[in-house]
Amino acid sequence: MTDANTFQIVVRNTGSADAAIDQVIINGRFIGAPMPPIPLEVGEQTTITITVENSPPPGITVEIALHSAAGKIYPTAVVAILETGTGPWNAGEVTVEEAGGGGTTINRQ
Repeated sequence: MTDANTFQIVVRNTGSADAAIDQVIINGRFIGAPMPPIPLEVGEQTTITITVENSPPPGITVEIALHSAAGKIYPTAVVAILETGTGPWNAGEVTVEEAGGGGTTINRQ
């Protein structure tokens, strides 16, 4: 987490084919409809910033997964450490942005 509402994920395509990230999953729930794809060529790396409306409470593990246009899911987990937010937690409105790109706001969780 870079602040109470922002997650940054470094994504690298280590596979043998180009990929495109088209959805974000938070705590097992798809967030909104598919977004404009974030393409990743073989060997390419980018940073994806995910901003949530409601900050998670400290100590909660937030599971974030990226869904590819090919249907694969790439999970990671982040422990919230900043002293904000209360449970039970709902992300609220979510904005996804690729490094150097414009943000895409996607539907509420």
